Amino acid sequence: MKNGNADLKTVRVIRQNHRFAVSEVDWLGERVFCKQSQPGVTGKDEILREANGLRTFDKLTRNFNDIPFSVPKLLYHDDVKILTQFIDGWTPELANVPDDFFVQSFVQMDHYFRSQKRRRSRWSQQNKDGEYIWHKLERIISGFNLEVIPPEIFRASLDFLRDNHSLCEARPMHADFTENNLLYDGDRYWLVDFESFRDDWPRWYDVVNFTYNREMERPETAKRMCNIRRLVIEQLGEKPTTRREIACIKIVRGLSLIIEHMTIGGRNHAAIVPFDNALRQRIITSFYEVFCRLDDKIGL
Repeated sequence: MKNGNADLKTVRVIRQNHRFAVSEVDWLGERVFCKQSQPGVTGKDEILREANGLRTFDKLTRNFNDIPFSVPKLLYHDDVKILTQFIDGWTPELANVPDDFFVQSFVQMDHYFRSQKRRRSRWSQQNKDGEYIWHKLERIISGFNLEVIPPEIFRASLDFLRDNHSLCEARPMHADFTENNLLYDGDRYWLVDFESFRDDWPRWYDVVNFTYNREMERPETAKRMCNIRRLVIEQLGEKPTTRREIACIKIVRGLSLIIEHMTIGGRNHAAIVPFDNALRQRIITSFYEVFCRLDDKIGL
């Protein structure tokens, strides 16, 4: 068995940011991907999540024939790096990935990860600092000392999360299922980058994270994104709580986008472009639409 601590010869650096560097390397004669954490920014928790995500989704793709993507084989991991099967492919443009690929991926993952025993999602749990999700979002956004979102919308959003978080059922999720984390080899799509994987994300997180983010950041795709989300919901079936579950995720994603675009170059998922007024208005409008569709009486 190969030793993961053996000399790795870098063939090329594929991409890197303040959190990770991804390279094609030679591992004792074998061509593999190496993802290595940046010192002082990311640690073994992220690497462990990635390894667990790869194992979990590998079982999914082996046991469920209708999944329209594959997952690279996990070869080795330690506290700072992870080695996976090399995929000779490229990252596709969103316009070139069929809608049905996304729809069937989200639908089949939902079927596979269903559990007879219902668990509450991570948003119903306190973090290591004793905060719930609405406390954390309030603390960070309030710390900007700017009115990035109207106070009445901000308060209504936090109250909605506090009142409805328990509706969200926990499911294993990739949590960043986008065209940016796909490789296409000319025949098949491969899902990569499992650093955000957890087994306690809210049920609808992957589909809403993908579609809502693009509606906000790439408004020209909004109609397409709404259609993908609609088809997923139709195929899985809408329950009495579905709209509120999805509303919780939209609210968290909207507030998270504000944080990401206000922390350029910072830790975690900092954005590469600043928070502009157009994006701000789209997020605010989306929040108004969420509450209007739910017909919540929140004094707006």
